[in-house]
Amino acid sequence: MLPRHTDYRIEQLCVRAKAAKSDLDIRIVLKELRGALSEHTGLARESLEAQVSALITLQAKIKEFADAKIRECEMEESDSRAPDAA
Repeated sequence: MLPRHTDYRIEQLCVRAKAAKSDLDIRIVLKELRGALSEHTGLARESLEAQVSALITLQAKIKEFADAKIRECEMEESDSRAPDAA
């Protein structure tokens, strides 16, 4: 999840850019907007990387669990087929 502050900052800078009266004002605001967009993109990338990492970890744990259950079922099945040693 991205921090809301970058969205808010980008929105505010867009409003300022639209309201700018001179080329100098526009250049100043656009420079700030580039920085805000860069920060937002970096945060989005970090967030996605963390989510991918979490999903990979979860996938590995699910596989381990499923493999253990399969082995357990196979052992129970082979035990039920074995003749009684009475």
